[in-house]
Amino acid sequence: MSLPHRLPVASAFALLTASFAATASFAAHDPVDFARDIQPLLSEHCASCHGGVKKKGGLSLVTRSHAFAETDSGAPAIVPGDTAKSELVARITTSDEDDRMPPEKPLSADQVDLLKRWVAEGAVWPEHWSLAPVKRPELPAVKEKDRVRNEIDAFV
Repeated sequence: MSLPHRLPVASAFALLTASFAATASFAAHDPVDFARDIQPLLSEHCASCHGGVKKKGGLSLVTRSHAFAETDSGAPAIVPGDTAKSELVARITTSDEDDRMPPEKPLSADQVDLLKRWVAEGAVWPEHWSLAPVKRPELPAVKEKDRVRNEIDAFV
């Protein structure tokens, strides 16, 4: 194979490699999103023991106020921005099988990393959308204003 034929293949390979590296770098810096990343994890792995009326160890992970409160041990479950002081992080990372959570099946390394990153990033836990106050949206700009007879028409 001559050099002119190898050049497009090498260029395509270099471009493909660079695009994968850029994607991986971007994904590594995405902030953790509670609704997308954390809430499903807590629901699947923690809610059976720490949800609703079940509050083993004095911990409920159903609402923000309960999750950030002191547990029966006196330690706060989640300290936003401080993984070292967060009992949740201590329990999911301990090698002591008696203290490790969840007890039946440990979280994967990726799940542990996700929870640690979430706590380190400030443990943002927004209010559920249904509890947020209703706001009147701004009316969108309309090209043909004579066709708008009421506010709803501006949205259609």
